[in-house]
Amino acid sequence: MRSAGYQLGIDFGTSNTVAMLAGPDGRVRPLLFGVSPLLSSGVFAAVDGGLLTGVNGEHAAVSAPAGWEPNPKQCVDHGTVWLAERSVPVVDLIAAVLRTVAGEAARVAGGPPGAVVLTHPSAWGNVRCGILLDPSSAVAGAAVQAGLLTGKVLDLLLLDVAPMSLSVETAGGGTQRLIERNTTIPTLRRHLFTTGAAGQSAVRVRVLEGEHAAAADNRRLLTIDITGIPPAPAGCPASRSSSTSTPTASCS
Repeated sequence: MRSAGYQLGIDFGTSNTVAMLAGPDGRVRPLLFGVSPLLSSGVFAAVDGGLLTGVNGEHAAVSAPAGWEPNPKQCVDHGTVWLAERSVPVVDLIAAVLRTVAGEAARVAGGPPGAVVLTHPSAWGNVRCGILLDPSSAVAGAAVQAGLLTGKVLDLLLLDVAPMSLSVETAGGGTQRLIERNTTIPTLRRHLFTTGAAGQSAVRVRVLEGEHAAAADNRRLLTIDITGIPPAPAGCPASRSSSTSTPTASCS
C-alpha cells in the first residue's frame, strides 16, 4: 500500500545521491542516511553476490577495493562492470542505491511514497533512461528493481536537468551564474548587465559551463558580440540577458 500524499524526489548524482520527501502537509524534508543527507552513489559488490551501499559499502571497499564501483552513473553506457571477480550489470548497481533510498522513504512515510520524481542528466537519451525506468526490458529498469514502481509507469516522472551551471564572464575574469546545475530544463533566466567603461559601444558576452568562480576555470560554450550600444557613461546602458537551457536529448 502506497502512502498517499507523500512525494519523493531523487537526484541520483555521480558521487552522491540526495532525496527529498514531501509530506501531505506540504513540509519538505531531506532523507537522512545515518546522519547525513548525502548517500554515496558508489556500490560494493560482495563475494557472496550481495550489493552494499552507503557507509557499509564504503567501509567494505577499504579492505577489498576490487569490489567497489564509486560512480555507477559514469558506467551507464558500459552495460556491465567487473567487480569482485564477476560481471555486474550497471542497472543492478543503480537499483541498489535507489533501493536504499526507497527503503528510507518508506520508513519515514510509513509506506512507499505515492509519487516519485527522479532527475537525470539532460544528455541522457532513450537507452540511458531505459536503464532507470524501462519495465519491459529483459532486465527491469533500476527504479522498478528498487520498488519505486509497481508496474504503473505514471507513478514516476523523469526530468531533464542541466548537468552543469551556466554563467557569463564578467569584468575582471569573474562569473555571473545564471542557471544552477541540476535545474530542471527547459528553463529561462534573466539578468540585468551594464557597460563597464564610459563611451563603450560594444560588449562581448562569453557563456560558460562549470562551477568555478574564475571564468578561465570553466568551459566556454559560445561568445556573443553585442554592438551598436549608444555611447554613455559607464553603467548607464543596460543590457538584459536572457539565458535558456534545453535538453540535448529526451526520453519517453
